[in-house]
Amino acid sequence: MAPLWKCPKCGHRFATRNLWHSCVRLPLAVHFSGKPKRTRGLFDAWRAFVRRAGPFHVYAQKTRIVFMTRARFAGAMIRRDWIDAALWLKRRAEHPLLTRVEYIPPGNWAYRFRLTDRSQLDRALLDLVRESYAVGKQEHGMAARAQDGRRRFRAREEAFGRARGTEERGRRPRGEVAESYVI
Repeated sequence: MAPLWKCPKCGHRFATRNLWHSCVRLPLAVHFSGKPKRTRGLFDAWRAFVRRAGPFHVYAQKTRIVFMTRARFAGAMIRRDWIDAALWLKRRAEHPLLTRVEYIPPGNWAYRFRLTDRSQLDRALLDLVRESYAVGKQEHGMAARAQDGRRRFRAREEAFGRARGTEERGRRPRGEVAESYVI
């Protein structure tokens, strides 16, 4: 995987070079100014809940707080008495909390939901958070691509073996020169 690009102005890192962003660096506390302490506690619970998926960076931006690995995969917009939270998935998902679903072609789904209490952070939501975390790490399709690659390799190996008229599946004794076949 390519290394992350680092913005020379703000120091934020991105998977895509020169990705448009605001270059704003704010302290996290700015989002909680004038809000009840309970709201900060709810955010801290949300952040700890997401941390169960793995390590990530927290960036406070002008209007939101994002959680990022290689890409932004989750986040929050702080309201007075609740948090509007978000997740990025590569598939359509269902959960009672999900209130707004946005399809972003090709194959991206943005989910928004309102957190008002820690009790909403359940096992099913944790599964979605872990999936979103893998999307942010850009690992969401790696296992499937690897399995598909192994399947194609086996198919070529079998075709090569049949073309030679053997059951060797393309294997030859050491020192033997390979023959060329169009497959």
